[in-house]
Amino acid sequence: MILLLIISFLGFQLILAFNNNLTVDDYDFLSKLNEYGFLNSIKYWYFSWQGRVGGYFFINIFLWMNTFFNALFFYNLFYLIFFTFSLFLLLEKLRKRAGLQINKLDLLICSMFFYVLFQEFSYDKTLIFWLDASILYYLSIAIGVYVVSLIFSDKRTPFYLVLVLCLSLLAATFLENFSLLFFAVLFTGLAAAIYRPGNLFFNGTKSKFVMALLGCSIGLLILITCPGLKFRQSSFIRIDFISIIKISLNSTYHFYKILLLPELGKILLMTSPFIYWGVMLRKRNFKDLIKRPFLTVVVLLGILTGLICFSFLIMAYGTGGIGQPRTLTPVVFLLTATLSIVFFIFGYYAYISRNLALLMTIAGLGIYFINAGYDYLKLIPESIKYSNSEKNRMEIIDKAKNENQTDTLVLDTLYYNKYVIYRSNELSVDAEGMWNKAVKKAKDLNFEIKAKHAVSYTNDVQ
Repeated sequence: MILLLIISFLGFQLILAFNNNLTVDDYDFLSKLNEYGFLNSIKYWYFSWQGRVGGYFFINIFLWMNTFFNALFFYNLFYLIFFTFSLFLLLEKLRKRAGLQINKLDLLICSMFFYVLFQEFSYDKTLIFWLDASILYYLSIAIGVYVVSLIFSDKRTPFYLVLVLCLSLLAATFLENFSLLFFAVLFTGLAAAIYRPGNLFFNGTKSKFVMALLGCSIGLLILITCPGLKFRQSSFIRIDFISIIKISLNSTYHFYKILLLPELGKILLMTSPFIYWGVMLRKRNFKDLIKRPFLTVVVLLGILTGLICFSFLIMAYGTGGIGQPRTLTPVVFLLTATLSIVFFIFGYYAYISRNLALLMTIAGLGIYFINAGYDYLKLIPESIKYSNSEKNRMEIIDKAKNENQTDTLVLDTLYYNKYVIYRSNELSVDAEGMWNKAVKKAKDLNFEIKAKHAVSYTNDVQ
């Protein structure tokens, strides 16, 4: 059942990735890449917008590759493999430290299932198919997971320490929100390594946590000192510190009440395999890994709440509000990781029979699979229709360019409805519209382009 869910979900995602197109801001990045070149375009963004140089570097790589083949599909495949590989390495390091006998295939399945959970719990389903935003929000997390896997490795050579520092620095130059949360997670890990130096999970990790924090600090310094940040923040309202605290606390409360509680049933259904894995591992070779499991669960949930509150505090300080749903992506990852650990601990220490745990898993995933499968069967054909209408539009634009057209090109409206999972690239009826100009510059056109009819799309796909 778990394998069927994984294969189906990944199949759906890769089909959508194969039919994907460049989206909104991608055209801005492409136009600057064409205008300034690979490195100078990164310099342009650093001095005029934000200091996310690590993210810009990878955005440029995949945009450049897209001129030769379908790099949007390749990116999704690369991210899937890299994220799963990084998490697999982390679980393998933790398994060795715990002295548990777990088949590597089981660890790989667990890693892939976690990937599915992470994507399904996301509050912005369009994000994974939006190249530049996906790199900034998702690839940064994958690099962060890989860094943590290095920290929990038994190796402590100078090479490993330098590697941890460099990759932490890289991860921290993708996104401000993620970087500060990454710093908080690393700091929490260092505190645990200092407080419990003899703990089997944290033994020998202190020096690597220090190097990771150093690299993350340098990355944060690059982000917050970039000249373009002041211009970027000028578009947001500035509020006082008391208001920032109020927004943070209020947003945390409403996150649990409005976003999390209504989804609790779905979360319980989908995370049930971790209870089953805990039960099965206990039966194979039980070891008293945690002296106080209940207290550990309470501490983990407390840390999660603190990090969620900290995330909203970052957004309130930076934007004067709570930001877009995509800004919750690092929070969703932490939520998925925490709940997976909590349910595993529950299965490992609670006296639940194997048959009951298996029944919970089959029932939970079966119900979810039917509902999700029905949704994707609607999403895929509608999304492909949108993608084809976007491709046809680009063919019309390219034909007009090749024919040296100079008059304004009026284009039909793109196919779009609530089942399309991609973010809309619809143009304005005004040739001076933001995306109109972005596409014009990216395609190096000598004529204006605009849509025939004015439309308004929400892009909210549940």
